[in-house]
Amino acid sequence: MISFQSKNGVGLIQIDDPPTKNSLSESMAEAMLEVLLEVESDSSVQVLVITALGEVFCSGGNVKDFTSFPGDRGGYVGGMMERVYNPLVSRLRALPMPTIVALNGPAIGAGVGLALNADFVFADEESYFHLPFVPKFAIVPDFGSGWLLVRAIGYSKALALCLNGERISAAKAMEMGLVQQVCKPGAALSDALFLAEQICRCAGTATLRTKELLRQAEHMEIDDYLSFEKKLQAESFNSRSFDEAIAAFKGRRVPDFRGM
Repeated sequence: MISFQSKNGVGLIQIDDPPTKNSLSESMAEAMLEVLLEVESDSSVQVLVITALGEVFCSGGNVKDFTSFPGDRGGYVGGMMERVYNPLVSRLRALPMPTIVALNGPAIGAGVGLALNADFVFADEESYFHLPFVPKFAIVPDFGSGWLLVRAIGYSKALALCLNGERISAAKAMEMGLVQQVCKPGAALSDALFLAEQICRCAGTATLRTKELLRQAEHMEIDDYLSFEKKLQAESFNSRSFDEAIAAFKGRRVPDFRGM
C-alpha cells in the first residue's frame, strides 16, 4: 500500500493501490502517517520525494469509507479527520527536510491537498488537479486544500476552482504557481529525483535552516523574521559546513558537505 526506501540522502515514498486509483482511505492515510513519523526521525533523509504507482497519483478519499458507515456519517468523517487526515497534513508540513511530489497522474479531491502540502510539485504534462467536493459531492474541500489555494492564488480564484470543479491542467497549474515544473510523460519522478540529488549536494544543516526560516516567514512580522534570521545565520557561520565552504573557496575546489 505504501512503500518507503532511502538512498544517498533521498527518501522515496510510493503510494501503491491501483485498484482504488490510490485513494486516500483511512488505512492508506494511517500507513502514510506512520511512514512520515519514521522519516522525521531519520536524520539521513535530506530530501523526501512522494509519488504513486499506476496512472493516478491520488483519487482522494475512498467513497466506500464514507458511504458504508451505517450511523452518523458526519461524526465518523469528523473523527477520521481528527485522528488521521489532519495529523497527516500537519506532519507532512512539519517535516524539516524539503519535500517533493512527483505527480504521475491526476490528483483528485484530498489528493490535491496531499500534493500541494509538499514544498515542490513536479507534474507529468498529462496530469491535472480536480476538486469535485462541492459540485459532485456537496461537501467542503479537505486535506487543507482550501487553505493552500487561498494562499497560493488568492480567495476569489480559489473559491471559483472549488465551486466549479474545473480540472486544472499541469500547464495551467504551473501558470498559477501551484506546480514548479511540468515534465514530459513518465518523467515526473526522474525529474524530481534529479532535484532531490542536487539539494543533497548542499550542506544539510543549511538546507534545514533555510526551509525553517522561510516556513516561519509565512506568519512572522518583519522584525520577528529578522531576529530569527540573525539567529540562524549566526549558527550557520559557526558551523562545520561553513568552514568547509571557506576552505573549498580558498582551495578553488567544490565543497564536500557530506555528513554536514
